Amino acid sequence: MHRSSSLVLLLGLAACTTETVDPEPFESEETLEAELATCADLPEPAGWEHTRSEAIVHLGGPVHSVQDDVITPGADWAVRAKLSYGPTSADLEDEAVEAWIRLGDECDDWTLVGTGNTDDDGRVRIPGTFDLEVGAYPVTARVLGDGSQAHGMIHVLPEGQALVVFDIDGTLTTSDLELVGGVVYHHVGTTSDEVLNLAGSPLTQAQWLALLDATIDPEAAMYEAADEVAWWYADRGFQPVYITGRPYLYDGFTREWLADRAFPAGPLFLVQDVVEVVPAYVDDYKERTMNTLQDRSFGIEHAYGNASTDVCAYARAGVDPAETYIIGDNGGTACEGYDPTQAIASYPEHLVELGD
Repeated sequence: MHRSSSLVLLLGLAACTTETVDPEPFESEETLEAELATCADLPEPAGWEHTRSEAIVHLGGPVHSVQDDVITPGADWAVRAKLSYGPTSADLEDEAVEAWIRLGDECDDWTLVGTGNTDDDGRVRIPGTFDLEVGAYPVTARVLGDGSQAHGMIHVLPEGQALVVFDIDGTLTTSDLELVGGVVYHHVGTTSDEVLNLAGSPLTQAQWLALLDATIDPEAAMYEAADEVAWWYADRGFQPVYITGRPYLYDGFTREWLADRAFPAGPLFLVQDVVEVVPAYVDDYKERTMNTLQDRSFGIEHAYGNASTDVCAYARAGVDPAETYIIGDNGGTACEGYDPTQAIASYPEHLVELGD
């Protein structure tokens, strides 16, 4: 018996409410940044509160990210962001950040949520002070020191909304992060021997980074018709959710990859603690993320992946293996103690199987 509600129950819940979410394509960060600059009364960069911040910024460009969230109408929400710079993701500590949210489709719908200061991990949480109705709301975290930004989404879904989960690397893209062991040497602002030791890596940290960057390619090829499968579900009332083992520092170009290929908009979840990028932990992270969604009264009815970690994460989160679709060599395999998954030879063939 899987944790998520049955599809019949979910459709029954949906029938009891007029609230719906119309599917829209991903919005690019470039579009959101330009729109915010045009529509909002943004203050000029104010400079840094601490001298050390100037040194951090000189390490390289911003590597900021905003965590997406999924809630029911009227639930508490906040804009949560990680602010860092350079190839080692050096944390921006104790600096002011403002958060913005777009409450509608008009230019003047951009609204200031509030301001806060980053902690010693470069993170900030700025809570909203008003309720949100069903809809998808772009949010922006903006560093007051230099005006740099990161973008994310707050998705407000009706209680009982049916979800479909997609992994990204090796599932939507033709390359898989696990080809390099799923290891990144970044570890919250410093190089991490812990991560490398967990993986038993014989490589240097620089070599790991080079391999990771080669695998997580901003221009990674998409499996033919992968986008059409996501839209097949979105057009039928399912909310796509993207749960990837990529670490937070790849947030920006992951959103751009989805936007450039016009995938249906949906919550994007990335690993926030890079130790969990290691294959030994990534399935726990995905399982925990799905359990949180289900604990909030959403039902995961279908899931797509490619790796053995996907097979077990989905099974342990209660997704029916008969509705778990695995592309590649692990298609049709089973997590120990569970039924076999469904193998996908190709997405065009899968679309035919899904039917009208």
